[in-house]
Amino acid sequence: MHRTQEQQLLSSELLPSNSMEYIDDDEQNNNLQQQSIKQEIQPLKCSNPIVNRQSLLPAYPTFDRFGPINRDHLLLSNISSRNLTKEQRQRRTYHPFHQPFTLTDEGNDISVRSPFLEVYDDLYGNLTKRFQIDNAILSYNYERLRTCMNIMVQERIRYGLLASDTIGMKELRMVEYPLAMEFYLQIDDELFFMKTCSFRNAKPSLYNHHGIFSIHEPKALYGLKPCEQVTCRFCFPITDILIRGRQNQPVVQFSSAQKHRFVNGYESILNCPVTCITKNILYALTCPCGQYDYIGYTSLTLDEQLKYHREHGNRIMHEFILGSENSSRMRQQTKSQEELIADNMLLYKHSARCSYAMQMFLDCNPQYWCFVPMSTMEAQTQNLTSDLSSVCTAFDRSLTFPSNIHSCHDQEAGAYMTDLPPLPSENHTFSVHQRSKQIQLLKDKRECLKPNLHLDLYNATIIALMPEGYTELFYRLIEALFITHAQTKLNTLGHLDGMIVENNNCNDINARTVNDRRGNWCQNLVRRPSTLLFDQ
Repeated sequence: MHRTQEQQLLSSELLPSNSMEYIDDDEQNNNLQQQSIKQEIQPLKCSNPIVNRQSLLPAYPTFDRFGPINRDHLLLSNISSRNLTKEQRQRRTYHPFHQPFTLTDEGNDISVRSPFLEVYDDLYGNLTKRFQIDNAILSYNYERLRTCMNIMVQERIRYGLLASDTIGMKELRMVEYPLAMEFYLQIDDELFFMKTCSFRNAKPSLYNHHGIFSIHEPKALYGLKPCEQVTCRFCFPITDILIRGRQNQPVVQFSSAQKHRFVNGYESILNCPVTCITKNILYALTCPCGQYDYIGYTSLTLDEQLKYHREHGNRIMHEFILGSENSSRMRQQTKSQEELIADNMLLYKHSARCSYAMQMFLDCNPQYWCFVPMSTMEAQTQNLTSDLSSVCTAFDRSLTFPSNIHSCHDQEAGAYMTDLPPLPSENHTFSVHQRSKQIQLLKDKRECLKPNLHLDLYNATIIALMPEGYTELFYRLIEALFITHAQTKLNTLGHLDGMIVENNNCNDINARTVNDRRGNWCQNLVRRPSTLLFDQ
């Protein structure tokens, strides 16, 4: 796989995308080699890593003046006027705030305007008119946005994704400041709704709003629509994968008006019209268990990005079932840097330990069922009801190898059997039929033990469209804001509030580690009638 493709895959996590120019190749390779050794996600190291999520939201300048965090002082631009308290409504209407500065143009020649006034117009003047807010609100929220940027930059510096001298907001181009602010001001504590969006075919006039503020209840007007191209795997899914692997559940749900709801209840209304082939997007992945999700940015289309998630997700499932030693023996080559980093991503660690995702993988790849332990009682029942005379008894029930194994294939198969992962507990075992099937596959049919790389293990959607031609740092900032407020448990990076991915009600930064335990991973798996033949 080409280097640019490797970078694109994990750009939302532990690799920068190909547009980053802060680190040279040698330094980047050294950083990545160090990262591949890490087995844990370390806590974010900054002066105050545990920040309440509300303190990162847009607010009025009165937010910090009344002691404990008070939701009444949040900007709440997506809340309709009728749902505000009297105090909130007055604050929104009258803006009774001390102005941080006064700018006066005393030039005599109106045809010659100071460039500093043009900068002011870009950062303040134009926004105050469009958004119907004053300089005090803008200035205060520029500072809050700068705090968000600094936390994100510090985290990415720690993981070697940015140079150590990167200085937050100063790295953005001037044109990016107002649009970053436009995104930021419309991220509420419960909803993202960019009603003023005017790029990439969005039309702000479609919404009933007063500046930045909603007048009525927010309403989705744009959706994710099919592209209708015959090569699109979302519009024309692979039948076998859809029916057997995903049990007729499509990867993408099309709609004419989309509001996505994250696992924690946060919602996002799509800001532009999109199709399957739209590029430069924020996307969300949701595990079929419905308890874990992930947010990523990509400059590619959704399908192009999911291709890399499919490759790594299914590869890691294969390695989890057969064990790392066996997987290494089968591949007969060392892992790439991309694969080493993917191995430690929460996104893939979770799916290998989730019974819903594992069920989907096994339904699509029934050849692996013989490597899934049964309960002792289930195995005994299968042994009693099976025709043992037709079973190859190359191994007894304790997996002891007989003395008459002489061939090279037998010895290789024996080594594979020895290096299978440990059983989940003493209450699990393999039936005689399973052991017979294992030795058959490992001896003569190892080529059958390859996963179907077309299976998507997560449901996917587009949650926001990004403007084209902006810097990587701009995209990462918007991505981190979404990750923070959606509290996505499968994102390793981007939690600006220091949220613990294992428990989003916990603020113990020392608990932010990757759980490598296999646990009772085969619990609740269902051997469907159509797959039982692969177990026998």
